Amino acid sequence: MIEPLDKGDIRSFGQKFIRIGVQAHGNCFFDSLSILTEIPDVRMKVLRTLVDDAGVWDRFLKFFDVRPPYCRKTMLAKLKNEKIWADEMMIAMSMFVMKMNIFFIDSTTMQFHCDFSLFNERLVGYPEAIVLWVRRNHFEPLITTKRRKIFDGELTVLYLKHCR
Repeated sequence: MIEPLDKGDIRSFGQKFIRIGVQAHGNCFFDSLSILTEIPDVRMKVLRTLVDDAGVWDRFLKFFDVRPPYCRKTMLAKLKNEKIWADEMMIAMSMFVMKMNIFFIDSTTMQFHCDFSLFNERLVGYPEAIVLWVRRNHFEPLITTKRRKIFDGELTVLYLKHCR
């Protein structure tokens, strides 16, 4: 399902966006990434990377300089269960594995959600995409009305202006 944003355009970008509806079944963040990247089952790709590449967890921790609230084993268990919603660490791991800078727009304010600034600032220079955080409990991908999904730096500039 494709529909215009409820509040029209996101004025900062000077472009009109549409949201692509995804099911609200616990996998909406990963479904959104699959639509944006055109890679089926992103959740499984992230899980496979974490299983197959023994060093990816340590590289992830070092890259973002974080101490997550749980260990690699817990991350694996969460990724395996498609009914578990993506939390901050699952989202950051997905951004790291997919080599993408995902920016979130809060649908209640139609502004950038700044809580991911630590992750977004470390991923400057990576391909960018936008995900709408619908009523702070569901994710849907945003694309321009011209069907543009991936950006190459212009979102970072706007994000840093807004979130710093």
